[in-house]
Amino acid sequence: MTQTQSNTPRFSHAMTCCKAGRVAVGLSCERVDQMCCAWHRIAGAFKPRGLPVLSKFAEHLLDACAWPLADVFWPFNAAGESSALALACASRYRAISTEAERLAFRSTVVASTSPEFVAVFDVLCKAAPLRL
Repeated sequence: MTQTQSNTPRFSHAMTCCKAGRVAVGLSCERVDQMCCAWHRIAGAFKPRGLPVLSKFAEHLLDACAWPLADVFWPFNAAGESSALALACASRYRAISTEAERLAFRSTVVASTSPEFVAVFDVLCKAAPLRL
């Protein structure tokens, strides 16, 4: 998801700003501003490209950027694309090998999202077999 153009938002672990041009001159932004940039990216650039691209961006924010689930949920929900995040979360859930870890992950999902999101997440988790 990292872009090379200075005016294109990019997201990485421990980033100070998603715009390289701002970082180059020493500017930074708060996480809430980064979440807004993520929302703009989802709504503008990724939404027209479909669910696979949206899910990949969700995975990128969770894995490569190490954003907490609550911080990833906000822009996806605001953009009306929480189903893409639910797919990414269900995929992570199915990859967890122990029941205790799966329960802990589901608890994180419940604490970090909405009841509607959890309902979709639960259906997706039951729809596909676990990867053990």
